[in-house]
Amino acid sequence: MELAEAWDRVQRILLEERVRPTVSYRDRVDEWRQENQGKLFDEEMLEITRRWSKLYMNPRPLLSKDRECRPRHVHEFPGEYVFRSENFNLLTIIYVELSLEDRASLMSFLTQLLSSRSSSRKSENKDPFPSFRNYISEFPLLAEFIVRHGHAQELFETLSSLAAPTIPLVTLFLELEEMIALNFTLFSDEELKAIPRKLQPLLEHFGKIVKAGTFNSTRGHAPSDDQREQGQIARGICDSIGGLLEECRTARHYYLKEELLNENPNLDIESDKKKLTDSLSKLGFHNDLIATLRKAENLYKPTSDAFDLKNCIGLIRSFIERLHTDSAATIAGTMQTTVADEWNPSTQFLRNNRIITEQQDKLARGLYAVLSDEGVHPVMAKREFCRLARNMVIEYGVMFLSILEQKGIKIS
Repeated sequence: MELAEAWDRVQRILLEERVRPTVSYRDRVDEWRQENQGKLFDEEMLEITRRWSKLYMNPRPLLSKDRECRPRHVHEFPGEYVFRSENFNLLTIIYVELSLEDRASLMSFLTQLLSSRSSSRKSENKDPFPSFRNYISEFPLLAEFIVRHGHAQELFETLSSLAAPTIPLVTLFLELEEMIALNFTLFSDEELKAIPRKLQPLLEHFGKIVKAGTFNSTRGHAPSDDQREQGQIARGICDSIGGLLEECRTARHYYLKEELLNENPNLDIESDKKKLTDSLSKLGFHNDLIATLRKAENLYKPTSDAFDLKNCIGLIRSFIERLHTDSAATIAGTMQTTVADEWNPSTQFLRNNRIITEQQDKLARGLYAVLSDEGVHPVMAKREFCRLARNMVIEYGVMFLSILEQKGIKIS
């Protein structure tokens, strides 16, 4: 798909989102109850309810009540709520059809939209979430899409430089509060650490707008109608940022807690994991691939249940598959030929062109087969298998990238 055609389709989807928002978070327990009326909880739902009771000693609150608090309660186990959005799925279909270069261009277009003042409309419903004065916007979808496709850094860099408070921005920050509260592992610990620093200039700038829009008898300042309006919108954003910063602190505590509870970590594996992510960036692999590895890591933790571990293995399998398909596509391009965007053809292409040896080919295929048969097909995965699979893929990834580097191959 050409970028111009993709951009036209994206704009149509965003306009539809402004009229009829699809972004939402659903309580997995409530969804299960609605779909399985009269049935006893299955193992996964029992695990979620037990975990909550053990941590908080009280019933799970309604999400609507949760949203009334600021700062929001950050859920230590993000799997309790699931993100849903039809328009997000449509945008993703378009996104994956683009080349890596055009994907980056699309993300740039999307972040530029954040300065728009006209991206909102009055809702026909009463107090939908997220909204401001009953105005809704496509900005929450933009936030979800940009972050979930590995571009959180670009999002916050853009936000830090915005000059004017707008109603769409209020809804975006409400969504960011929701994201960290319910799915904080969308952000790495480093990203959570950087958010307060990146938002500080915006907080100070909008704080001045709040002050300019507030009547002050001591200073003899009476704001104009426009200043008052801008001040109220800026206050909504500043209040949201204040809650967001506290959420970041709590989420980072959970990351620290996980790290300290992770008994006897393999220091060589942890070192190679960093080497792997550094090499992915150095060789020009797309952020999506790094985000996949990061998400798998977020699911591999001492508190993970069998379902988290199964999903972790699925992501590890996707990671090693993309490692081969992206590499094969790049090499094929330099040879003015093509290769199917699939595991078997890509791996065979790498072997035929002596990127990997016969034994390395067997190792990769064996690892991929084990991940498929033992991790993807069963309903649940055991921790020991997940640990071994994770470690093996990390080490294979380091070896494979070192081969590419030695041969002078870069993805972009």
